[in-house]
Amino acid sequence: MSNSSYWKSIFPTYPNWQPDDMNWKQRIFKPKWQNKNADIRLESVTTEQDPQLISNLVEIAATDEDKRVRGAAIKRLHRLDNILKLHAVEKDSDVQTLLHERIRQLASSSSETRPALDLRMQVVETTSDRDLIEHLAQRAPEAELRRAAIAKVGRQGVLGDCCIVDSDADNREFAAARISQHTTLKRVIGALRKRDKALHDKLQARLHDELLAQKDPDAVQAEALKICTGLEKLALNKHSQKIEAGADLHKSWQRIAGQVTPEMTERYQRITERLATPETVPEKAAPAEPVSRPAKVEPVATAGATTAMIEAPQASEALAKALTAITGYAEENAETTGAKSVRKLKSHLEKAWKQCSPPHPQDLERWNEANAVLRGLDEKLEAQHQQFEKDVSEAQELLSLMKDELAEGELHKALETRARLQKLGKDHGKHSEWKKINSTMWGMQARLRELRDWHHWSNNKIRKRLIAEMEVLPQADLHPDALLDRIKSLQAEWKALEQSEQIPGEKQFSAAPWMWRKFSAAGHTAFDTAKPYLDKRSEIQSRHAQSLATFCADLEQLAQAEAPDWTALGKGLNRGRKKLHDLNKVPANQRQKIAKKLKAALDKANAAMQGHYQDVEKEKMKLIRAASQLVHLPERSEAIAEAKSLQSNWKAAGSLWRSKEQELWNQFREHLDPLFAELKDQQASIRAADNERLAAQKALCSSMQEILASKQDLAALHGKVQGLQDSWKDIPHPDRKLLQSFQDLVADYQQQVEKAQQQQLNADRERWWQKSALLHELTVSGKTAKGELNKRTAAKVSKAWPEDSSDDAFECSMDKACAEILAGNMVSMSDSEADKLKSDARALSIRVEFIAGLPSPEEDRDQRMKYQVDRLAESMSGEAARQPASEEANAAETAWLGMYALPEGDYSAFGKRIKKALNAVRESHS
Repeated sequence: MSNSSYWKSIFPTYPNWQPDDMNWKQRIFKPKWQNKNADIRLESVTTEQDPQLISNLVEIAATDEDKRVRGAAIKRLHRLDNILKLHAVEKDSDVQTLLHERIRQLASSSSETRPALDLRMQVVETTSDRDLIEHLAQRAPEAELRRAAIAKVGRQGVLGDCCIVDSDADNREFAAARISQHTTLKRVIGALRKRDKALHDKLQARLHDELLAQKDPDAVQAEALKICTGLEKLALNKHSQKIEAGADLHKSWQRIAGQVTPEMTERYQRITERLATPETVPEKAAPAEPVSRPAKVEPVATAGATTAMIEAPQASEALAKALTAITGYAEENAETTGAKSVRKLKSHLEKAWKQCSPPHPQDLERWNEANAVLRGLDEKLEAQHQQFEKDVSEAQELLSLMKDELAEGELHKALETRARLQKLGKDHGKHSEWKKINSTMWGMQARLRELRDWHHWSNNKIRKRLIAEMEVLPQADLHPDALLDRIKSLQAEWKALEQSEQIPGEKQFSAAPWMWRKFSAAGHTAFDTAKPYLDKRSEIQSRHAQSLATFCADLEQLAQAEAPDWTALGKGLNRGRKKLHDLNKVPANQRQKIAKKLKAALDKANAAMQGHYQDVEKEKMKLIRAASQLVHLPERSEAIAEAKSLQSNWKAAGSLWRSKEQELWNQFREHLDPLFAELKDQQASIRAADNERLAAQKALCSSMQEILASKQDLAALHGKVQGLQDSWKDIPHPDRKLLQSFQDLVADYQQQVEKAQQQQLNADRERWWQKSALLHELTVSGKTAKGELNKRTAAKVSKAWPEDSSDDAFECSMDKACAEILAGNMVSMSDSEADKLKSDARALSIRVEFIAGLPSPEEDRDQRMKYQVDRLAESMSGEAARQPASEEANAAETAWLGMYALPEGDYSAFGKRIKKALNAVRESHS
């Protein structure tokens, strides 16, 4: 048989393109997918939408010489039956992998267009893909498919999940029957408590029985408690049958008698003795003798028949052939049975029986056996007839439903109903009743096409939207992975539209070619936008793969070196184990190869390290034995010196893994520690003194912290702080960290005290300025035209005058001046006194501005120059001692606050200048 004939025998539905069917162009110019160049064929099979190409994809996937072309064709196949046939005959491993992936995608699909159930059941029966089986076991839409997948699930956790979440009660029970792990069974029982009470009770009883069989203490205790409780209830019942009623409980006790606790045994013995106490019961009537059942009457042959059987020469071969034909037919047609065939078999049997004259004893056995088989076939025929009637009734309902759905314009529901009808009539196609149903169903085909056309018209609007969305993707600000996902989603939506317009059994119906070309071109353009990123990622992954390969070579070289660096080899092993998690960063086509190489390198390194560990362990065991002999040395100093030498050798011997190293070290120290007992006592006393000294230092720090945390006046606690500082002088060799911590706390204390003092000083100054302003209001702005004090001003000042005061002489003088003015003792200034006060205020302003380094107004320029010259002369002659700027500024502030009797304009102007200068001085000295 030729290659093409072979593939046509496997795929008979594909068209056979003959030269007679082609025009002259097709004879001369073959399509691209038939080109001799494999790259041209690959591009054509990947991108073109030629109907002729689509119809030949299966043949291309099976017969093309280039595996890349076959792989591209396989990616465009959507029928699972075709892919399964290809997988059975494909020899190339890469193509087989691709076919397996397509089978997995289609078998795990849950969409409306998923493959038929029988095909997916076939995949479940043949596959060994654990992930696929577990996915189908939990998420397959059909209960039959889930059950078939559950039968192949091996992991107990997955079986438990299926038992909990499956919607079919039979599947839940089937999954529970396959659970053998008690932890999983307990989890299932807990989850089913409110979901499936019957299965919960059944599994609870099963778990209890299994735990009892394993002699689990908790289960035995529960069973013993149950038995004792039941017997105690019987003891309360005074009926005469209590001993017989408790027989089962006594038998149950015997199964667990060796495992129960003494307390439960005593309880059982007490209730048994109570039950064994004799009771007065009425005498039972003598039981009547049972009536013996009549013996089975065997059929007795008549005398003539007996004589005939005795005289029969041999058994009938025709009867034997009839029996063989009947049993063979029953075995071959266990599911379906034909009425005509059964009638024909009965006729042959009766003819053969009539020829048995007289019948042989073996003929009687064959006759009875054949009749028994025929009775079973008759029962099957009756069941088939009832099923057929049921199917016809259901088909009539589906026809009515399909008619209503078509009338309401529900195309997809009508197609689903039509598929159910076709599936229902799969085995009844030749029956006259079913032919009428098929005729009615095919009469609705025109309405289906009409709805499909309307659906196509509506979908064209969606296709235009998909084209528009695809065209704007290159300009969208999306991550390349998000862009690829969007391209795939648009393509899937386009494909779903195509599939939604298909009517099974009719010619492929698709969108207008120009739409597809536009959509496909936009998709290629969008993909080209993400291609540089994908190329760069591939480059990075390739570099990572090269790095892993280099690491594997270095690790193997370390492991195979004549004098290995064991420290470097151990670090390399740890790095290699971490790199196992980085295999996802390697290109997919190299991942398996790199993984094998990395695992081989790790195995070699681990083998070398294990050998090194054995040598180190032997050496350290020698040191342990040597340490055990030190106790016999007469000189203690010699033993201690030898012990120190052994400790040095221990470090030089190398190290093991942590648990083993610690175990050997403990054994080693067990022999050395007695030698250092006195040294340990001395060191302990030194440590105790150090700890006591540290505790005293910590107590001083804690006391200082308590002072800082207290809400008392910190300045009043200065003596206590000084005492704590003096206590540090009595501590020899204080801990540097604690001492520094204490000094930091003292510095913090001093800062807080200074801050509090500064805050108080600022508050006093603010109060002085307020009192000076109020005195100014009383003496200047609060006077009436006659020069008397305004009563309203007096009341206002009296109310606003601060209640707080200090012992400062200047502030007391301001309080006294306010009281005298309010009492009516106001003293008026003469013009000469006012001029002198103004002159003093100007001089004070120039002085403060000079101290602050601020310029004076232009009208005071000459007086400023004169002040500077006079001040310099006084300083050089020593007539006036130079004061700090801050003290001089404070004195000037006090002098200004006493000049509240200045006129309104002068008071405001000079006050601003002085306040600005004072602020500048304090900022520069802060």
